Amino acid sequence: MDKFEKKIRKIVKNPENALVVGSGFDHLTSILSAHNTAFVIDSKNQDIKAKNIIYKEDFEYMNLLYDVKVIYFDLDKLHHLEKLQDFWRQQKSLVIIEGSEPIGRKHSKPLYDSGWGCTAVEKRFHVWEKIR
Repeated sequence: MDKFEKKIRKIVKNPENALVVGSGFDHLTSILSAHNTAFVIDSKNQDIKAKNIIYKEDFEYMNLLYDVKVIYFDLDKLHHLEKLQDFWRQQKSLVIIEGSEPIGRKHSKPLYDSGWGCTAVEKRFHVWEKIR
């Protein structure tokens, strides 16, 4: 178990399913180890094969994923945050975004509008949770 996986396991209390938008900060294998199933939306990084990974082509039918407990976002995929706006309103998942500094208002508006806030900052990522 590497440091990234240890940190994720410490933060994530319920490691059921995860949604990964992008490459998982290049820690996809650690994310797979920490969760039962990972739904990955990334068109170019589909070389990892495992029993608990499901690759998706786009954000269609995201409202059917009702048991996602953690969502991982790469910094270069932040423009997709708006596509999950209905998801933010329904779920009480953790959102883990790459980067040690919280994202700016330009990208975080869908999260703030749905009652989310940045609750933790780590070396490689920051965590958002539903606060209201």
